[in-house]
Amino acid sequence: MERRAFLYAVSGATVVSLAGCSGDGSDGEGGDGETPTEEGTDGETNEPESETEDESEDDTQEEDDTQEEDTQEEDTQEEDTQEEDGPRVVDAVIGQVTRSSRMEFTVEEVERGVNVEGFNDPKRGNEFVDLTVAFRNTSDGIVAVDGFFDTVIRDDDGGEYDQQVLKQEPSFNTGQYVPGELEHAVLTYEIPQDAEDIELFWEPDGGPYGDFESITVDLTEERDLEPWEMNLRADVNDLGTTVEEGNFRMTVYDFRTEGSVGHGAATAGNENEFVIVDLEVENFGDSQTRIVDERRLAFATKDGDGKSVGYNEGATDLLQDGLNIRSPLEAGETRRGELVYERKEDVQPLYYAFDFSLYTSGDKAFWQLRE
Repeated sequence: MERRAFLYAVSGATVVSLAGCSGDGSDGEGGDGETPTEEGTDGETNEPESETEDESEDDTQEEDDTQEEDTQEEDTQEEDTQEEDGPRVVDAVIGQVTRSSRMEFTVEEVERGVNVEGFNDPKRGNEFVDLTVAFRNTSDGIVAVDGFFDTVIRDDDGGEYDQQVLKQEPSFNTGQYVPGELEHAVLTYEIPQDAEDIELFWEPDGGPYGDFESITVDLTEERDLEPWEMNLRADVNDLGTTVEEGNFRMTVYDFRTEGSVGHGAATAGNENEFVIVDLEVENFGDSQTRIVDERRLAFATKDGDGKSVGYNEGATDLLQDGLNIRSPLEAGETRRGELVYERKEDVQPLYYAFDFSLYTSGDKAFWQLRE
């Protein structure tokens, strides 16, 4: 299987925290029915036998707790050492999180027999299978991803079925991911309808998943997975802010929502809305640059669950002031317009994300649409 490499810009570090335990002392009661005092009549301190025995028990308990904590620390250090010795072979199930030193990855859902809108039906006797996957940058630096997960599905008959390159939502985004950023993607495969005991097989080749020699996910078993949350550890700009990287400037001015555009020619789906973003791009370099975004990766909206949605090309074409991103941006040219995104109603928080690295040197920038 040809493997595409994950590339990364800056690596992070994994910190393991250990919790300690401590004993708790207790006071005894005085003898002869009298209330104990700190000091006797002859100036000597009274120490009832019961208190001495309790202190001895406390010392023993503290020693046991310390030994247990040391054992836990040794076990953790041993696990960390095993991870650092070399690439690991990992077996997982649906919902199980696989962690490298920079990223977390999990298969969230498997759906068989899906229809892929706009594409031909699968071959006779075959079906499309969608895997919803999630990954999150846990490092302190930007992680860059080149291409897509180069994975296969294998069955119990030894068959291997490659990933299909289809425009699904949410699509897998080539580009950069800032610290704390979460991303979801749908990976599609064509497999026999009678395929059993299927599994996802992936051999990462360097990059943020270079810790692993291979990852195998059993797609017939699953465990409960609590929903992931995105916690961006990067600057989020206010509307109206201009961000400049390389020879490119980007400004997100404002946004509005509509149920339809083009006098009703395009209507948002049930419980959805059109988010229409007003933005401006400027090329202040010495030569033209293309801004076409065929896979809708660079100009995207993103919610707090990490789900990216690219612009709706058909709905954008119906706008009077739609942004033209098909033709190149000439040297010194500034272009302003609107792009349409279809999302669930009233999604909060909602960000606008632009990846400069797909056009020029630079990083990924975020603007706050809704808090």
